[in-house]
Amino acid sequence: MIQRMGLLRQNLPVGVKGSLQVRVSVMPGGIVNQIAIDRSSGNTSLDQLALQAVKQAAAQMEAPAVLRGSAFVIDVPLEFGD
Repeated sequence: MIQRMGLLRQNLPVGVKGSLQVRVSVMPGGIVNQIAIDRSSGNTSLDQLALQAVKQAAAQMEAPAVLRGSAFVIDVPLEFGD
């Protein structure tokens, strides 16, 4: 996931700042059910770039074995700028 965030930073226009939170809902069995902006940065472009990066990262990750039998939510806080 860290590599995806690096790619996100590379795609940001110069001077773009903001913080947001992405919520990842995972079903029992480790299948991602939903990925959505939980708290917006107020910048639609930044929100969409972050959402895309988290979706791409989540598609390549596997839930830890201890969590696979339960539904769970992960909140991913992100901050960009100086």
